[in-house]
Amino acid sequence: MSHISIKLFVGQIPRLWTETELLELFSHFGDIFDLQILNDRITGQSRGCAFVTFQLNERNVRILVFHVPRNVRENVR
Repeated sequence: MSHISIKLFVGQIPRLWTETELLELFSHFGDIFDLQILNDRITGQSRGCAFVTFQLNERNVRILVFHVPRNVRENVR
């Protein structure tokens, strides 16, 4: 079975959250391949957003297709 990944931008997260809180929240949706909290370059503080990359198998992708708009599905790699 082949695997693909999907990278999602997540906004409006609490600025005090760490990777631990985000992993706990998003791990329910699939295996997380990468997680990056965006920080301000000058202050180093969280900007309140992150990128979450999921490693999905074919079965999960078929389920996801029904919940994601077509223009987004076409860009899944």
